[in-house]
Amino acid sequence: MKTIKTSLALLIGAALLTGCNDDDTKYVNVQPTEVKIATYNLSFDRATFEALVNEMQIEPAQQAALVTAYLDGSIAAEDKTTAEKVIQIRNVAAIIQKNRPDVLMMAEYNNEGTGENKAALEGFQKNYLSVAQSLDGAGE
Repeated sequence: MKTIKTSLALLIGAALLTGCNDDDTKYVNVQPTEVKIATYNLSFDRATFEALVNEMQIEPAQQAALVTAYLDGSIAAEDKTTAEKVIQIRNVAAIIQKNRPDVLMMAEYNNEGTGENKAALEGFQKNYLSVAQSLDGAGE
């Protein structure tokens, strides 16, 4: 009796599966899409989040004035560190602009501890990434 039930189950299963074969199925040949993914260790670690926000909020015209004064040696002592930070940020932005990744993971980018305050990121986008940077260095 057990072999009859097993045989019957096998026959019913085989009969049901014969309808699953569909020769009319059309397969679409999907071409791979190239995606450029990049990771960048920014080293934008600052003593405080506010210091980073302040550097990212520097408008392009003020950046240019700081960099020009730094390069020609006429910069005031109190502005020298800020100019060096601006040059660093502009050089990073130039590299990102040159490589133009589709996906970018930015490491060592300070936040206020919860990641809710996006002022530094928005300033980086507005004042550095959205402004054409020279690939020959920050002073060019």
